[in-house]
Amino acid sequence: QYGMTWEISDTRLLGKRDDHLPSNFTPVFFSQWRGNETLDNKLVSECDGDKQCIYDSLATGSRSTGLNTKILFRRYQKMNTTLNKYPPSIKGQHVLEAYMGQTMRVQYTSHSKSVTFTLRNSSTDFRIFENGTLLWTPKSLEPFALEILARNVEDNLSSVLQPKTVVCACRKESQCVYNLTSWVGGSSLEVAGCKCDGDTFGHNCERSKNLCEEPCFESVQCIPGKGCEACPPHLTGDGRHCAALETSPLCQNKSCPVNYCYNQGHCYVSQALGCQPVCTCPPAFTDTRCFVAGNNFTPTLHQDLPLRIIQLWVSEEENASVTDVNASVAYRLRNLNVRAFLRNSEVVPSDSEAAPESKSLLRRWRVISEFQYLPQGPVIDFLNTQLLEAVVVAFLPQASWRQRNRSKEPRTDVNFHPISREDVKSLLALNVSMLKNYFNCSGYKDYKLVYSPQSGLTCVSPCSDGYCEHGGQCQHLPQGPRCTCVPFSIYTPWGERCEHLGMKLGAFFGILFGALGFLLLLGAGVFVVLRFWCYGGNHYSYPLDS
Repeated sequence: QYGMTWEISDTRLLGKRDDHLPSNFTPVFFSQWRGNETLDNKLVSECDGDKQCIYDSLATGSRSTGLNTKILFRRYQKMNTTLNKYPPSIKGQHVLEAYMGQTMRVQYTSHSKSVTFTLRNSSTDFRIFENGTLLWTPKSLEPFALEILARNVEDNLSSVLQPKTVVCACRKESQCVYNLTSWVGGSSLEVAGCKCDGDTFGHNCERSKNLCEEPCFESVQCIPGKGCEACPPHLTGDGRHCAALETSPLCQNKSCPVNYCYNQGHCYVSQALGCQPVCTCPPAFTDTRCFVAGNNFTPTLHQDLPLRIIQLWVSEEENASVTDVNASVAYRLRNLNVRAFLRNSEVVPSDSEAAPESKSLLRRWRVISEFQYLPQGPVIDFLNTQLLEAVVVAFLPQASWRQRNRSKEPRTDVNFHPISREDVKSLLALNVSMLKNYFNCSGYKDYKLVYSPQSGLTCVSPCSDGYCEHGGQCQHLPQGPRCTCVPFSIYTPWGERCEHLGMKLGAFFGILFGALGFLLLLGAGVFVVLRFWCYGGNHYSYPLDS
């Protein structure tokens, strides 16, 4: 209260007092000053009702002291008002997770009134309304720092929130792993990791495995790009593994023994074979229970395989959009003789000029196209030796591409000018020796990769390449190829690969005694001939008259 007395001792904050207050001091309060009618009204005439000014003027009898108190008090009030002003807070999510191409909606609010929200940096992927509603539709992985600005329109104070943004570019939304991220440049944008399923692979699971790489069930055909057809009648499964219907009354109580098939073979009970267990084996195996290998098969990819990348320049004068150019180029590349096209990773408009004949605007586009190496068939040979010429042929004028697409889908019939070999450039290609480093023959030991332009890369067993000599029978077991030596004629092959020959003991003695008997007979015959010859040469003749 005004007029209260505070005791100050020692040398504390306000120092030490030299004078001593009288013991009978009685403070005078503001109400007592105002009740005294004899006060000089001139002292408080300029205080304008300010209590601090009136009190100090009356207590000291000095008008200037009261006015100084008034000025100091108002300055204090103004400073206090300024110090009590805070920037508006921003309440909302600090981590944003979105899937590529899908719109995410987030609401931000503030405890302050009269607050408007804006973005500090403009972006086509983000949009925010003044009430704090944020829309995010990720369309690319370009680096971007999201900064949300909240400003109080009354005092012009503002706050900034920079939330963490994580975008998933996996092929399927179910493959996104948002707690495993990587930074994009020096921005606040992060890319979620991908957990690919059994049919896809690649950094973003964007590459599909060959659905016809593994064999389908017997008598079931495989359609490229779709996989195995349906199982035969009275069987159920995915076309690669088919089993008897569980409702079949004949084999209803039959089941496959545990671990009946080896090496990931699939067991099913065959109604046609009298409810006996039957194995569907991977392509390498030759026996009925997937134990003995020896067949050739397609190698498997054991790491991310680089793509075949080319750059081409195309030109058109239809003022086509980026989407239409991308779809039209992809349509032509997808229909090459060997289908290995994956996608166009970049479609960028370049310079424009007036066309000499039609005088319309001729636009040039730079397109980066990616193709996928596949181990089987002529894909490798085509991509490495024939691709560039095939692309040039694909952009020759054809009537089938002039038909206008009237649907809402992107156009695939943009009429491009013919291109030359100089318009197509190879950016990345892998030769056969480099490609072999990305494939392996997962399975039994000692399989080796063999390449041919028409068949591509094939895993070949030594058994099919004359591993066993001298007619030995080869079996490819888990430990590698094994030879069973088969005797022939008078010889018995032996050795790891039947490379050595030994003679049969019985045959040896038979030949020996036969030769000795022949020599004896020959000697006896010679002796008889000589004996008769010598006897005929020693005859004597006598005259008759003697």
